Amino acid sequence: MEIIEITKDTIIADLLRFDMEIAYVLMDAGMHCVSCPASLSETIEEACWVHGIDPEGIVAMVKEFVEDKKADGGYDQVEESTDETESDTSVNGLADQLNSTYGTFY
Repeated sequence: MEIIEITKDTIIADLLRFDMEIAYVLMDAGMHCVSCPASLSETIEEACWVHGIDPEGIVAMVKEFVEDKKADGGYDQVEESTDETESDTSVNGLADQLNSTYGTFY
C-alpha cells in the first residue's frame, strides 16, 4: 500500500480512506466529529480551524502515527481492493463505516 502525503491540505476523508484508525488520532486531539459527513470533506486545516487546533500539530501527530504503524509492518499486510462493491468510499459511505465500526463520534 502506498503511503499518502499528509499535509494541512489533506482531506479528512482521504486520510480515513487510507487508514480508518487515524480517526482515533483525530479524536484524541479534540476532533470528535470525524464521522460527520460534513467534516469528512474538510481539509485538516479547515477542521482544525473549526476546533481551534493547530493544524501543523495534527499533521505531525498523524504522520507519527502512520510512521509508527509502517515501522511495525502495519501497512505491509493491507491489500487494496479492486472490487467497487466491497466498500463505499463516498463521504456518506465512509461516515457510515466509521459509525458502524467505531461507534458514533458526533
